Amino acid sequence: MCEIYGFCGAVPTKLNKYTNEFWSHSKIHKDGFGYFLADKEELYLNPKSASMYLGKLGKKDFTSELALCHIRFKTHGPAKIENCHPFIKHDSRGIRWALIHNGYITDNKITEALGTLQSGETDSERILMYLVESVNSMYEHQWITDPDEFLYYLYIQLETTLAEISTLGKTNLIFTDNKTKNMYVYMNHPKTLYYLNTLDGIHISTTPLSDEGWTPVEPYKLHIFNNGIKLDY
Repeated sequence: MCEIYGFCGAVPTKLNKYTNEFWSHSKIHKDGFGYFLADKEELYLNPKSASMYLGKLGKKDFTSELALCHIRFKTHGPAKIENCHPFIKHDSRGIRWALIHNGYITDNKITEALGTLQSGETDSERILMYLVESVNSMYEHQWITDPDEFLYYLYIQLETTLAEISTLGKTNLIFTDNKTKNMYVYMNHPKTLYYLNTLDGIHISTTPLSDEGWTPVEPYKLHIFNNGIKLDY
């Protein structure tokens, strides 16, 4: 398996307190790591263990409003850069989607057809591709001009697709898009993903990264955050 960490805040926030603890777990999750500071469009992928770079990672300024971090324990595909998270894809309208995944899905007709189109071999990349394809399908079948109506149909489409994928295995996901600048969280294995509300925003992690009051994420529900606040939809 892997570990994931995400942050969504209202202002750029220094995250090193949490990222330093997160990267230290890479002694076990040693098959690659990556991060995406979405507000800066800064993507970094490395197929080696983050434990080899703890000094450099500790000195890096992880200041961001919207961040995704991942350490990999390989289950599908070798340790190479094409299999490192976060994965990034664009939908047919040019919207950029980025995703990190902790878990696995079984072989299936839903996503296996995308295997010939992906860059690597992971089921995680195929999950993102399938999400993007589902959004493209929404564009084709919904003539939407009102912004609020667009968000309504988008959130319903995402939640429906995630519920479908979650029947295939463990799908603990954090993902974003650069149109709404939301952070989306979905998980289907209770007590394997936690959140922490701070004055700066919302932190999501596979395991608590501090002795603060981390709380299990509610499973089987799409959680949406923007500017550090949970949205109702």
